[in-house]
Amino acid sequence: MQDIGTTSTSDKNNNYIKPINAVLLLAMGASIGLFNGLIENSQFLFIVGAIVFSAGLIVAALSVKRSKFIVFLPLIFLGALAALFIWGLKFNPNGPKHIPSALIGKKIDFTLEKMDGLNGPDDKPMATFSSSTLANGEVSIVNVWASWCLSCRAEHRFLDRLAKRSSISIYGLNYKDTASAGRKFLARFGNPYKAVGMDRRGRVGIDFGVYGVPETFVIDGKGIIRYKIPGPVNAEIIERQLLPAIKKAQALSSK
Repeated sequence: MQDIGTTSTSDKNNNYIKPINAVLLLAMGASIGLFNGLIENSQFLFIVGAIVFSAGLIVAALSVKRSKFIVFLPLIFLGALAALFIWGLKFNPNGPKHIPSALIGKKIDFTLEKMDGLNGPDDKPMATFSSSTLANGEVSIVNVWASWCLSCRAEHRFLDRLAKRSSISIYGLNYKDTASAGRKFLARFGNPYKAVGMDRRGRVGIDFGVYGVPETFVIDGKGIIRYKIPGPVNAEIIERQLLPAIKKAQALSSK
């Protein structure tokens, strides 16, 4: 006969079974997301996997007594560090690898709104651009940017230098922004673009497969996307990724 106030072995085991099951089930789902995210180079799947994995640890921790919650804190901390490490190693745009796009090798048909009030170097209104503009026989660059994007400010000086030293045309796709804010940004940081088009609602960005700004695309002379660089570019990325991609696109355009 069990004394009142005591806990049987089975009850103790049940206290641990629930959190363990929660960890196992959520960790299995997270593992699938993390595995596919790494194999497919998908930031989305990686983020989903990391969130689910963290949720599993938190749910398990909250399902036990408060005195045992501290046991899970190191696991949560180590899990977060591991996720950040893998993120930096695998997905950092400043690293040696880039994230491939399903739209590589495809042509996108689009038109963009003109940025009112924006003048070019000749003090004449700067034109917008479209898919037909890019299919002009020359390799070009499309840079997706926004005035509210801090990373865009960091990369802008590198684009400005590239525009001054290279004959490659750079087109600016202003993403989910306003004309006044865009003009102020270019007035402050410089205008490396041959033309600027506005994508106020982000619809063209969706067609390009944009999930964040800045992003940079190399377009061949036929208007086909040949390369994509997510995140801000810098001197190293321009030399190691962007310029070689431009040369390859030029070779394809000549065929």
